[in-house]
Formats: sequence, structure tokens, C-alpha cells
Amino acid sequence: MITIADRSRVARATLYNHFRDKEEILHALFDSEIARMSELAKGASHRTEALYLLSRDIFDNSALRKVAELEPHLIARMVTISESEKWSEVRKTLQSVLYCSRESGELVLRWLLSQFFSPISLPFRWLPQG
Repeated sequence: MITIADRSRVARATLYNHFRDKEEILHALFDSEIARMSELAKGASHRTEALYLLSRDIFDNSALRKVAELEPHLIARMVTISESEKWSEVRKTLQSVLYCSRESGELVLRWLLSQFFSPISLPFRWLPQG
């Protein structure tokens, strides 16, 4: 927590007023990213584009990369899919944004997590036009 406060140039007391520990900060970041990425996907013209944009965004996310570098155990725990309330929220968001079934949403969720480690590398032109 001290390192986070120092790097973000926030008083330690201020950080502790808002978050109890690193995991709570990570959950807040996760919530923020879910909302932001949901808006990104909603702005796509079709599902294929939404999946591509989400894939690239996950791989290029500097905040996640920094957490993975500094706290790999937290990232490992975060990317372990479970039946928790948080993952249920992510599933429902994917189903809503992509207009898909629960099963398809689950498959997409697992595929998107893999993009953190190994993104698709095809150029944008492979997307259907129009």
C-alpha cells in the first residue's frame, strides 16, 4: 500500500481512507475496467469488432500490465474464474453487451482472459466491412 501511495502521489492516509488493502484497490480497478470496457464494446458496430476491441484493450492495458509486473500473485488470483459475485457481474455484462447466451458469454469470458497473455494478432482489416 505504501508503494501504491508513493507512486500515485497520494497521501498514505488518504489511500487507507478509501481502501483497506491492495486487493480492495484491485477490485475497484476491476470495477472501473468492467464499466469502461463495456462502453468500448457497446460502441462497436458488430460483435466481431467488439471482441477485437476488447481483446486489444485487454492486452494493451498498462494498468493491468503494471499490476502483473509488481504483484503477479494478485493477477493470478484475479484471472481465476469462479462463481463469485464479481465474475457473475462480468458474465452478465458480456451477455448484455454481446447479446449472447450464458454459455456463449462464458466462452467469451474465458477467451478474453486468454487475451491478457496472448492477444490475437490479425490486423483490423479481417473484420467484416459495413
